[in-house]
Amino acid sequence: MHVNLLRTVAACFIAALVLAAIRPAQAQPEGQARVAVRGDSAFVYHTAEMPLDNGFHVERSTGGGDFERITEEPVRAAQDPRALPARLGERYDAIKRNLEAEGPDAVFFRLRADRQMGLFLAFAYPEVARVMGRLFVDSEAPIGESVTYRLVFVDGLGQPTGRTLEREVDPLREVSAPDPREVELSNEGAQVRIEWQYPTPPSGGRGDQVLRFEVLRRDRATGNFVPVSTERTLLRNEAQEDFFYLFNAGGTGRTETFVVAAVQMTGRRIESEPVEFFIEDNVPPDPVSNVEVFMTPDAKVEVNWPVSPEPDVAGYRLTRARSLTDEFNALNDDLLGPLETTYVDSTTKGRRNYYYKVTVVDSSDNAAKPSNAAMARVEDDAPPPAPAAFEAEPQDDGTVELTWQADVPADLHTYEVMYQRTDVNPGDTWAHANEDILQEAAYTARGIEGRGFAEGAVYRFGVAMSDSSHNRSDTAFAKVKIPDRTPPEPPSRVQVRDDGGVRALVRWNRSSSPDVTAYRVFRREDAEGAPDTVIARTERLELQVQDDGAKTGQPYVYAVSAVDSLGNEGSRSEPTRFVLRDRDAPPAVRNVQAVAREQGVTLTWEAVASEDVQGYRLYQSDLPTGVFEPVNDQLLTETRFVHTGGESESYYRVYAVDRAGNASRPSQPARAQEPRP
Repeated sequence: MHVNLLRTVAACFIAALVLAAIRPAQAQPEGQARVAVRGDSAFVYHTAEMPLDNGFHVERSTGGGDFERITEEPVRAAQDPRALPARLGERYDAIKRNLEAEGPDAVFFRLRADRQMGLFLAFAYPEVARVMGRLFVDSEAPIGESVTYRLVFVDGLGQPTGRTLEREVDPLREVSAPDPREVELSNEGAQVRIEWQYPTPPSGGRGDQVLRFEVLRRDRATGNFVPVSTERTLLRNEAQEDFFYLFNAGGTGRTETFVVAAVQMTGRRIESEPVEFFIEDNVPPDPVSNVEVFMTPDAKVEVNWPVSPEPDVAGYRLTRARSLTDEFNALNDDLLGPLETTYVDSTTKGRRNYYYKVTVVDSSDNAAKPSNAAMARVEDDAPPPAPAAFEAEPQDDGTVELTWQADVPADLHTYEVMYQRTDVNPGDTWAHANEDILQEAAYTARGIEGRGFAEGAVYRFGVAMSDSSHNRSDTAFAKVKIPDRTPPEPPSRVQVRDDGGVRALVRWNRSSSPDVTAYRVFRREDAEGAPDTVIARTERLELQVQDDGAKTGQPYVYAVSAVDSLGNEGSRSEPTRFVLRDRDAPPAVRNVQAVAREQGVTLTWEAVASEDVQGYRLYQSDLPTGVFEPVNDQLLTETRFVHTGGESESYYRVYAVDRAGNASRPSQPARAQEPRP
């Protein structure tokens, strides 16, 4: 199959890579010439057919100049098949396998007889091209120049035959190629699969000249990468981008480093990034057969099986189930030794069927497929003893830590833990705390869906023991009250209303916490550093208080907190700001005097005798009964003011304003007059 694929790729290569890459003007029926560059050397190939004793000279023209011969002797094919192994070196085995040849004579014959295969292998391996007389390496090539190579064919005596081939390259340079990407490895035992991606070649131009791949592994002794793909050629199919190769790594249990190299026709390797891969032993051993069970005189089950013939057996794992549809659970924590093929199960109880399976495990912890199940029938109807010293301790996270003591039987199946709430009419309903098998004399109960138990509630816990025959012990009980450590939520929508300017009415919505028993109402002056004062404590249904101690005109901040049945006080509500309005206006201003001077009108008046007067507003008009316009934007805190824009014969009124914003009646109008001389 590989040879057929190789022949197909060879045909495509000859048709597409060689012939289509040569311009039509250069096409010649006698064959083609092709040039590739590696480093400072030019590899000059040809596809012409010639007799075994013929050869060719190579002439070179640089920059359109004259041709000069650069070969001292004609390039000829190998004449003796016996020289092929030495001349092909490490490539010989791969070439022989690709050609399905038995020895050097057959390899020699098929390279010459099968034109397509011979040409492909010549371009894939420079060593084959030299053996077949199809390659000359110009080690002094003028890299970067426009170069034309001419191949002059000669006969066995070195005389020209009249045939020539030419190939022009402008400029003469090395063709780049991408490195393989996405290199991944997997294995099944020592059989390793390596995968990689490689793009299809660009259309037009010279292509990337990559014909094949090599998989290389780092040699532990030298540190160099050496091929692992020596038995066959890893062909590049230009129509695909995904490639893989299977090979035997020669062992498992070690880490190897691999690279994938794209190989051009000159033999140049373009390597991927190194990939480290641990070749694990992942092939399980064969299962054991003929597992047998026997009942011992003391009602125990003895399981026997034959020794596994696997060379790397580490031991055996024994599993047991109550039925073929149940999960099989391990009986032994540590593996039984490779020669231990008997196990006595003393943890059974009567009136039950038991099924046993034996699993072979190797030294790499690979487990074989379990053996067929062997069944034993055991009789037992005695219940286990009841647990004792049962205690329940609540935890800070809402769970309850349960502990007890028990005379544990050999066939303990599980403890059954249950609970019920007793402070809210529990009835006979119990909830199971543990759904999984429990064989430790301790358990952390977490409540419904793991959310913990209700704070402040009283619970009754019970624990009983069940053996493997489903015999159940009596139940031990313990009672516990869950501490209430969570303070209640604050009330919402705290509102403060002015009650006729006499008092403040504080209202709020109830807290969302169910165990609230009271509320505390706080008030402080709306000033930095002002202390809080508790003005009231109400029962849980009282959602309103009146504050008779609020002073009119004084800004306050109110807040309310909730208190639960255990005295936990929650955080306070959002602060609500409030000012109790004073609805009584201050007395009118008296004895307003207005004197017109050069700098304006100087006004004076008598201070109003009231504690909550904040200041005064001044108004001016041209007539005593006209419209008075305000003179000042801000309240005047003094009883004297100079109106720089005032004039003689103007009229003025003064109003007193208190902290609540109440304005007094206007003063009597005062006319501005010049002072008497």
